[in-house]
Amino acid sequence: MSVEQLAGLLRERRALEQRIATLTGRGAERDDIGRAIAGAVFDLKFGSDGVATFGSGPLAGKSVDVRW
Repeated sequence: MSVEQLAGLLRERRALEQRIATLTGRGAERDDIGRAIAGAVFDLKFGSDGVATFGSGPLAGKSVDVRW
């Protein structure tokens, strides 16, 4: 293992995580990405408590727990 190579990869990973967080408006953890995808696909609105509510359609107003 090369410490220099590992350090370079970690820098690249951090840069990618920052880009993901900027795109999603959330963090870059799996659950953050899953919530961003589900929110876009299902028109979910997330409250400050993390609970997601459908914004439209037959489930409008109903809540759901979103995980990766």
